Amino acid sequence: MNTTQENTIMPAGTQSRRKFLAGASRAALGIAGIGAATMAATHGASKTLTYGDIPTLGLLKLPGLDLSADVKVLNYALALEDLESELYRQCVARLTTGGQTQQGVEIPGLGLNTYLPDVYHICQFSLIEAAHRDFLRGALKLDGLVPNLGIKPKMYNFGVETKSREEILAMLIDVEATGTMAYLGAIPYFRTKIFLTTAAGILGTEARHTAALQAVQNRLLGDKLIASGTAAPPAPLASQNHGMDTPMEPDAVLAKVSPFIVS
Repeated sequence: MNTTQENTIMPAGTQSRRKFLAGASRAALGIAGIGAATMAATHGASKTLTYGDIPTLGLLKLPGLDLSADVKVLNYALALEDLESELYRQCVARLTTGGQTQQGVEIPGLGLNTYLPDVYHICQFSLIEAAHRDFLRGALKLDGLVPNLGIKPKMYNFGVETKSREEILAMLIDVEATGTMAYLGAIPYFRTKIFLTTAAGILGTEARHTAALQAVQNRLLGDKLIASGTAAPPAPLASQNHGMDTPMEPDAVLAKVSPFIVS
């Protein structure tokens, strides 16, 4: 799925909201008499990211309309989508014809057919996660007004070059489930309703990815999973938090993904 296709799930007013945010930022910059803001630097592997490290633009904190808080949430989402899209890229390489990590480490391909259920879904979801990343990064450019508003791409080490087909699938299920909980946990941090529909659209997609991959895992490893009693449902059962996904606080999410970040 390309970016244009993915955008069809977004509300019709998305572009107007983007223009509104751009207009608000121009007004704030004009009042302050400055041209742009410098965002936070990238972090090394030894640092655990926190929500406080996620950049925003303080000048967007206008009277009665705190857009700086919403931009911070969008940057948080972008940080997760950037990681997720790169993980999917490397997983596709591992499962199919091979490739390289961002550090130039060779990823030997397992040579699996792209029509196998797990490989097919992972290839398709890889395109969607890249579309999410590009959509958020484009929205945060504010029509070029503040080109460094979006959080900078990072370098990751997922160790996919030695993972088996089963390990790749299990890792992606965990990441997608974390993404679902992350979007749920980020909802209280929005201060306006401008971007809630867009965030909800991405949340819905992350949840469906989790369910689809879980169903594929149960299908591929059914006998083994059932025998061991570890087969998982594709969605929370009624006995699990009343059948609802559980929100995860941003700091907990970032602590979980920080070990993958090398620079």
